[in-house]
Amino acid sequence: MQTTIVDGNDVAVLYDFVTDTPAGTVPAIEWITVDAGLIRTSRLIFHKEHWPAAVGELTRRSNGAK
Repeated sequence: MQTTIVDGNDVAVLYDFVTDTPAGTVPAIEWITVDAGLIRTSRLIFHKEHWPAAVGELTRRSNGAK
């Protein structure tokens, strides 16, 4: 986790999503909205250029490939 920003009911958590795939580390932000002490929404925003490599590797693994 790199930093957390709070503005009223909104919280943004900036962090590196670390994978053991060719994508490596993917910059990400989770934007959370809290209401009455409960998380009402959570949005994940990430650098999409890196994601296909991670998904491809995870798909390969789930299909039993080595």
